[in-house]
Amino acid sequence: KGSDDEVLTLAAGLPSWAVAAGGGGSSLHVATFSEAGTLAVKSGTFRFYVDRASTIAYARASVGTAPTGATLICDVNKNGTTIFTTQANRPTIAISGNTDESGVPDVTALADGDYLEVDIDQIGSTVAGSDLTVQIYMTVD
Repeated sequence: KGSDDEVLTLAAGLPSWAVAAGGGGSSLHVATFSEAGTLAVKSGTFRFYVDRASTIAYARASVGTAPTGATLICDVNKNGTTIFTTQANRPTIAISGNTDESGVPDVTALADGDYLEVDIDQIGSTVAGSDLTVQIYMTVD
C-alpha cells in the first residue's frame, strides 16, 4: 500500500496504477490496461488488484488505430462480473473514432482485495482497431 503520490508501472500490457491530482485536494487513482497490436474479442487476461477501498468514477478507452465497420466495445469487470449492468454505458469507441468515456458504472464500490479486468466485447468489422488503452478512474474512500 502506498501514499497518494505513488505511481506504479508494470510491464507492457499489464495493468498499472497512477495517481492524478483532482480538484479540491482530492486525487483520482487510475488503473490502466493496455493491449498492443491489432485487437481481437477477448475476455480479460490481466487482473488489477485494488489495495484500498475505492469508488469507480468512470472508464475511458482509447485506440491508436480507429475501428471501422463496427464500433469497438470494452467492458470492465469487478471480481469477474461487469460493472456496467446498463450495457449501453460501457466504453464504446465509434466507427473511425479514437476514444470514448464511459457512462456512469452501475457498480462503483471496490474493497481491498477486489480485482478489475477489461474485456474487449466487440471490434471493428472492417478494421478491428489497434493499440487499446483502457483507464479506470477511481477515488480512494
